[in-house]
Amino acid sequence: MSYKDKLNPWCIIRPVSNVQMRIVGRFRRRVDAERHLRILKQLIPNVPFEIMFDVTPEEEDLTPQPPSLQGKGEHESNSPLLAGEGLGERSTQE
Repeated sequence: MSYKDKLNPWCIIRPVSNVQMRIVGRFRRRVDAERHLRILKQLIPNVPFEIMFDVTPEEEDLTPQPPSLQGKGEHESNSPLLAGEGLGERSTQE
């Protein structure tokens, strides 16, 4: 999902089948989508349209990691930030 699509989460969709749908338009506010839907229904009364909020999640990397890399994240127990250094505290050692 692009950044522009994230800014406009309200969608007017046209169901094509039980599984597929087509996005007709995207809107930032639900009120705008409702107004546009009203006009679409006046112009094309025989076609079903619906409003939905698109909450497509970010793509995540779900590939399994080898055992040697599991458990090693960005923060390790030896990290100076976890020990309190660099967080605005003054060191007593000088």
